[in-house]
Amino acid sequence: SPSGSPTSSPSDVPSSSPSRMHIQEVVTATSNELKSSTDASYGVVFNVRTAINVPVVLINGLHFYTESTDFVGYELWSRLGSFKDYKGIYEGWDLIASGVVKGAGYGKFTSIPSNTITEVSIPGRGGERAFYLTLNSMDLIYSASKESGDSDIRVHASSPELEIYEGEAVLNYPFPNEAYMYRSP
Repeated sequence: SPSGSPTSSPSDVPSSSPSRMHIQEVVTATSNELKSSTDASYGVVFNVRTAINVPVVLINGLHFYTESTDFVGYELWSRLGSFKDYKGIYEGWDLIASGVVKGAGYGKFTSIPSNTITEVSIPGRGGERAFYLTLNSMDLIYSASKESGDSDIRVHASSPELEIYEGEAVLNYPFPNEAYMYRSP
């Protein structure tokens, strides 16, 4: 909240350095974990939420794992809110990145080029945004959950700012609307 008695000029001494870097990265699996996975899909759909004590967070990049070293077509879609009632329905989703990228191959993450991504924000204080990443081939490697249940109740990875939920593998391209085309969680 604003100060009740602001000064008219800046202080002579700079404030201390931030305790964390401005740009953060959240890793949902290590390359070693994914190297042991044999599960492949066309895509994945998942929700991301901000922590309850955090303001708006800006998303400006995404990496994925494919063992392919060929060129793969990708699309990254996003929407405010959950994916739960919007699987296979493009209405309400925004295409925020698309193109072709060379897969980095075994043990390495492939980055969606930053110049192809439209940055999106996730509202603060528990706000939610869904993402749907798809490739034009069944080359997206993922690790299936060891537990059964709803794909949106367990946090798969987190940082002090974000919680990334398990989500669902998408077993066809483009965005199928048949329930059997999703592996959950």
